[in-house]
Amino acid sequence: MDYALQISKRKKVINYERGSDINDFQLSKNFNLKEFQSNSDNPVVMLDPKLVDLLQRFRDKLNKPCYVNSGYRTPEYNEAIGGYEKSKHLLGQAADISKNNLDKTDDELIQIAVECGFKGIGIYDTHIHLDCGYYAYPNEYGYYFWDYRTKSEE
Repeated sequence: MDYALQISKRKKVINYERGSDINDFQLSKNFNLKEFQSNSDNPVVMLDPKLVDLLQRFRDKLNKPCYVNSGYRTPEYNEAIGGYEKSKHLLGQAADISKNNLDKTDDELIQIAVECGFKGIGIYDTHIHLDCGYYAYPNEYGYYFWDYRTKSEE
C-alpha cells in the first residue's frame, strides 16, 4: 500500500495521502476515510478526529446509517462548487449528511446534533451540515446555526 499517515497533535488533524486501496481505512465503527475524501483529484484528506467522534455519536443516536455528501474539500474543489471561502470543510472539521434515509424531522436532527456537541449546524433541503469548528459568536446555547431550506418540511 502506498500511503503516508500523519497525525498532528497540535492541530488535531489527520492528513492522509491515499493509495489505491484506501477505501477500507476504518476511522470509527461506522465511518471510513473514503467517505470524507474531496471530490477532486487531490489525494490528501484532512480530517479533525473530533468530527469523526461527534459523527459517530450522531449516528449512534439515530441508529441509522449516515451518508456523507461532502467531507473534506480542497480549496480548489471548494471554489469550483461555490463553497464559502472560510468553510469548515477546508479544515476537515465539517460534513454534510444526507437526510434521505433519516426518519427524523429537521427539528429532531438539529436537537440530536446539539446533544452530540456540534458547534456548527446548518439545515438544508437535502442535508444537514455538522461541524466541530470554532465560532466567535455562537448562540446562547453554544453553537452556530443557519437555515438554508428553500421549501418547508412535509
